[in-house]
This record gives sequence, structure tokens and C-alpha cells, in this order.
Amino acid sequence: MPAERKESHQFRSTRQRNARRPNARSLATIHEVENPSMSEITTTSSAGASTDFVRIIGASSVAVRQGFSTVVVSWCDIIHVRAERKRTWIATTAGALKSSGTLVDVVDALASLGLVRVHRGLAINASRVRRLVGRGRHQLIITLDTGDEFLVGRHYQAIVRSRFGCRAGGFA
Repeated sequence: MPAERKESHQFRSTRQRNARRPNARSLATIHEVENPSMSEITTTSSAGASTDFVRIIGASSVAVRQGFSTVVVSWCDIIHVRAERKRTWIATTAGALKSSGTLVDVVDALASLGLVRVHRGLAINASRVRRLVGRGRHQLIITLDTGDEFLVGRHYQAIVRSRFGCRAGGFA
């Protein structure tokens, strides 16, 4: 019993000591992007991370924060967004970008540009959809212009069908 008290006391003192030190998360960071007239200032409290991982810039550009840098990508270059092991990967024509935000945050931020969620862990750029194929009951497959095929989750099939003008039931 006394050993447990000692461990908890050590933990408490370490946490208190770290709370006094400034860290990278509690400081404001400035990210310069490709356009020199625009800079993004993000402040993060020490209590938690900022939810500002993805931001729309203008009509056709998206800024994705990766650690301490910001990458600017054209919206037409984004293929899909997928969640994998507490990270969100944004697949582009140039490669994949890792974002610390959740898939829900990224979809909410980019929904106005045409990002459509098609599965629990996947959202696609609606402007890249070339084909919807219904195969049997509760199976809908989306084919993108890159040749990638994704299975649409049952929960999202009605949303996808209404978005692309397909009939409500049966085949696509």
C-alpha cells in the first residue's frame, strides 16, 4: 500500500512539473504556405489538440496541417480520405497526407466542396466518381476515375444514391 502512494505521488509531481513548462502544443505556431500573402496562425491549448487540421482556402484549395507544417493541395487532386489507426489519411494524386484530425472533422470541413462519406472509415471526392454498380442486395460499389473501387456501407447507401441521382432501392 505505501508503494502505491509513492508512485501516485511521483506521478502527480511529474505532471505538475510538466504543467509549468511551456511545450510546443501550448505555443502559437505560424505556418507559411505557398502563397506568401496568406499565413495560417493556429493556437492550441495545453489541454488538448486543435480541431483545425483541414481548412478550405478560396474556392479550390485545401490546407492540410501535418505536425508543424501546412500543405496546400488543390481540391481536384484529392481522391479520397480514409481513417486508419487513429489517423486520417488524405489520398491525393501526388501521394498520401497524414492528418491528426478525425475522419468526422475532415468530412465536416470539406463537405461543402463535395467530400461524401461512403463507409465508416472512408469518404470520397464526389467529382471523381465515374460509376455506381449495384450487386445484389445491400451491395453498392463506387468506381472512381483513378480506377479505385470502394464498397459503400449499408448505412450510407441511401445517401450516396440520392447524391448521385440513383433510384432508392435495388440496383444502382
